[in-house]
Amino acid sequence: MKTELKATASKELYFQNIAAQFNGILSKELGEYLIKINTDQLHGTVRGIEVNENKFYLEFDITTNAFVTIPLLEAALQPLHFLYCQTGQFMYSVEQSEEPCLISEFQTAIGYHESHETILRFAPETHTKLTVITVCPPSNSGDDSTMAGTIFNYFSEKIENGFLMYVGSYNLKIMDEIERLQNINGEFIVRKLLLEGIVQLILAHEIRHHQDDIDTENECHRSLRKEELKTIHDLGNEIRENWDQPYCIDGLTEQTGISAAKLQEGFKHLFGRTINDYIKNVRLEIAEGLIANNELTISEVVYSVGFSSRSYFSKIFKEKYNCSPKYYQESKRQKMSA
Repeated sequence: MKTELKATASKELYFQNIAAQFNGILSKELGEYLIKINTDQLHGTVRGIEVNENKFYLEFDITTNAFVTIPLLEAALQPLHFLYCQTGQFMYSVEQSEEPCLISEFQTAIGYHESHETILRFAPETHTKLTVITVCPPSNSGDDSTMAGTIFNYFSEKIENGFLMYVGSYNLKIMDEIERLQNINGEFIVRKLLLEGIVQLILAHEIRHHQDDIDTENECHRSLRKEELKTIHDLGNEIRENWDQPYCIDGLTEQTGISAAKLQEGFKHLFGRTINDYIKNVRLEIAEGLIANNELTISEVVYSVGFSSRSYFSKIFKEKYNCSPKYYQESKRQKMSA
């Protein structure tokens, strides 16, 4: 059995239709839409945030027990979709197309069609988490002065015959930003600003990832399998949480089963640093927190975070924070006593 839903130009009506089709409960609070669904065919949530007039954020966290088909916003809006699969997998296609694309965990995709709806397809017995950032062109056609206009101008050369379908490589940095967005709390104006900022950042990561994928000089990370990237991503989090451990490359290689060359490649791709530089930077950030919020002397901080030379620590601290550790500590204490 297939469940289909007609897309609409109105974002609010779009959510009303999803809720009606799947007997979901729709709520709207502070500009955010939320649908809770619990049926035999589908259960989970669909969330939407109107970032601004031209950008819309959609988030699906659903488990399907039947084939489910959900279109995105109506083609009349000329939407350009940036998709990311956080968990599971789904099919992405254009209405009337017989060649859907499979989007797997940690993959990105970009889709556009000037006259047909774009559609998400979910297989039964699957749990899928995915996000969609939709950018619509400015109302004044050809206006490149807005960010939406700039984005459309950039992709105009990549759209052939009114159609674009791109499936990218794996990217875990985008997942980190999405998790940040999902954990935002706070008062309305603060939450709204943070949501808008992180959505913009996710969009920037998506576009940059697309550029990297098509740039022949940036294809080294393609030698890493998805499982290896996930392992390296988790290793980075482990180092951040257990920064005081005596890490060495040989030990990390033995722990992960990934060669030293691939580990270095993965750290550069995911974190923009070598392994040793990543460990050093994590410890430097821990030291900054201790200097700012602790009564320890600079020397005590230096040795407590694993540095053996105070002069070397002072040098790299100044490179990162543009002042000496002592000056940083004194300025923080003055602010606290003021």
